[in-house]
Amino acid sequence: MILRFLWLLPALMVIQCTDAPRSHNWFAMDTNMSITLYGAKGHLSDDAVFAKVDAETARLGALFTDYSTQSGLAHVRGTMGDTLSVDPEIYGVLRTALEMGRESRGAFDITLHDLKTLWGLDGNHQGHIPRRADLDSLMHDNTAYGLPSDSVPRPPLDFLSDRRIVIRRGDVTLDLGGIAKGYIVDRIHVLLDSLGVPNHIVQAGGDIRLGGNKKSGAWSVGIRHPRYSDSLAGTITADHAFSVSTAGDYERFFFQDGVRYHHIFNPRTGYPVQGVSSVTVIAKTSEAADAIDDALFVLGPKNGLYLAKKYGVEVVWFLETSAGLCAVTTPGMSRQLTLSGVRNCPPE
Repeated sequence: MILRFLWLLPALMVIQCTDAPRSHNWFAMDTNMSITLYGAKGHLSDDAVFAKVDAETARLGALFTDYSTQSGLAHVRGTMGDTLSVDPEIYGVLRTALEMGRESRGAFDITLHDLKTLWGLDGNHQGHIPRRADLDSLMHDNTAYGLPSDSVPRPPLDFLSDRRIVIRRGDVTLDLGGIAKGYIVDRIHVLLDSLGVPNHIVQAGGDIRLGGNKKSGAWSVGIRHPRYSDSLAGTITADHAFSVSTAGDYERFFFQDGVRYHHIFNPRTGYPVQGVSSVTVIAKTSEAADAIDDALFVLGPKNGLYLAKKYGVEVVWFLETSAGLCAVTTPGMSRQLTLSGVRNCPPE
């Protein structure tokens, strides 16, 4: 079994940008990040802008990582009934995350840190299928485990005023990896606007936010093919800036007996979702796109359309079928997406 993390193309990539770019690349939050600036410089040099972006990323990473005992998020932990004061940014992202958990009926779940570790899909271990007894022991405290698909699990936290929370499930390691990168992309976007460089691209792994306007032509974002790491499955084209996020089963995975096991779990079973290869979402903000793509990956197109409509996002699901990869799109996505070597799925 080989656990794989690297690819030749990122999950998303911006193409056809004709303005002369100035780029900065770095690694943070367990992913490759970059910004690209277009047009006139702001009131600071590019190097000064890049330094401020690095500092902001480091500050936010120290807040949101779930793999450091010193992070702000690590302190959001206690026994059942404890009341805690929480950093205002963590408080806001937690509220957004739990709203998504509620609206997705538990498909988006921020309590799966220990499950990823059990499967060896946390980036620090060798991937493997856990023993059934170990999985059952871990999952018995998960409020989505074994519930009917139309039920809403009990959240791990309650929110009070003045940035206080009440712990409803004790000794749970929270994982905001499914939303924090989107939040960080949004904050960098706001920072760049404030520094006088409104025409830019911010990328963190599968999350992209386009800012401002191009001098000529449309924005184009390529979606990585889930099975061919050096190819695109499609291209999104629009004449206005937008945020886009992709969740894929190729980011962290291993094979066993011909089956791909990856890091996007169904919280009701404790197993990786099967049948969906990737999901790409267009939304107004990266935080919204980042949170909902995982939920829509778990739900699939049949059960996820209601959520896409509720949040006003456009989606393409790439599904693994016996006849090969195929795509299911919302109407708005189909008008902006050109597929490359992938067919549309036949209607059910």
